[in-house]
Amino acid sequence: MGKQLKKTTKETIEQAYSGGARVAAVITGGIGTVTTLSAIGYGLHEKNRADNAEAKLENHKNVEQQLAAANEELRKRQVELEKVKQEAQEAKKNLKELEEAKKEPVEYTVKKGDCFWNIAKAFLRNEVDHDGLYYEPTNKEIYDLAIKFMRDNNYKLDDKGKYSEPMLYPGDKLKLTV
Repeated sequence: MGKQLKKTTKETIEQAYSGGARVAAVITGGIGTVTTLSAIGYGLHEKNRADNAEAKLENHKNVEQQLAAANEELRKRQVELEKVKQEAQEAKKNLKELEEAKKEPVEYTVKKGDCFWNIAKAFLRNEVDHDGLYYEPTNKEIYDLAIKFMRDNNYKLDDKGKYSEPMLYPGDKLKLTV
């Protein structure tokens, strides 16, 4: 009878795994088997809980790794941001120096055939930065700068902004600023 009980118990356990535990226990083994199956069921329940806990722990470890990677990426980007901020400050400083340098007048010696219009046109083409591209100033830009040059160099203008003494002579010194 012991061999048959072992065989019956083994069959009952296999059936328990397939889902018909209590019915199989009552049919094959009676009350003792039901107790055994209950213990097996409890064991399976605990195993499932342990598996779920292990899966959650593994998921938690993965999230921690992702968080660590994200923090490292954030640190790298913060370092890059600091570099960009420093570059921006240097660029502002350089721009300020360039603006101050442009404010300083350039001394120009008048040559034969020069006039304020041509001087202003050449100044706009050469002195004003246009990202290295060829630049053709408009007539309005040339006119405005020519009038500015005349005023800066104390040439008399009438009420309409026309010049009354526009003559330039070779060798005259002009101070040109934008």
